[in-house]
Amino acid sequence: MATEKRWVEMRGTLRGQDGESGCNVRALEVTLRGGMSTLPVDATLTNYSIQSTDKPRPDGDYKLSVNGEEIHLRRKNGFWISP
Repeated sequence: MATEKRWVEMRGTLRGQDGESGCNVRALEVTLRGGMSTLPVDATLTNYSIQSTDKPRPDGDYKLSVNGEEIHLRRKNGFWISP
């Protein structure tokens, strides 16, 4: 099986600290292709990274809703991290 990786960008929603904000998210898309076929066998997104937010967000705990998933994140000292 061959593996392809590429960075993709999408919109998401951050919820937490008594507010909600849209955001731009970058994620690594990993696609597996099987045997002689050029059709994907499986594709998944990983390594989500917030690139920007529509509104400034204070430090604290958040939930990122993106691509049908909900991911827990924390903003600490101005940086987004996985708790």
